[in-house]
Amino acid sequence: MAIKLAILHGGDQVIAEMKELMDDGTPVGYLLGSPHRVSSSQQVLMEENEESDGTVQVRLSPWVLLTSDKEIVVPRNYVVTIMEPLDSLKKMYLEKLDGTNGTNNQSNSTGE
Repeated sequence: MAIKLAILHGGDQVIAEMKELMDDGTPVGYLLGSPHRVSSSQQVLMEENEESDGTVQVRLSPWVLLTSDKEIVVPRNYVVTIMEPLDSLKKMYLEKLDGTNGTNNQSNSTGE
């Protein structure tokens, strides 16, 4: 499965490991593995006579909160579009699934 960002009919932006489901060669839906809702907000930090720095905050939360299912089937007609997520969003998603939340203890590139 590939990690993709989907916009659903309800307006939700969902990142998940996605696989297209086929029936006799016709796409009928998608299997979403570990789907998470992507919420974003833009912070406008301005002082008088300054422009916004355009900071965007992103939050990931489980798409369906009240289930223990790791895979959810979604009908094809419920998906508006599927896109490749930004590398930074994909990294954030993988870190959340891994449980590290960006706090892994890897050494830096200088070997320290």
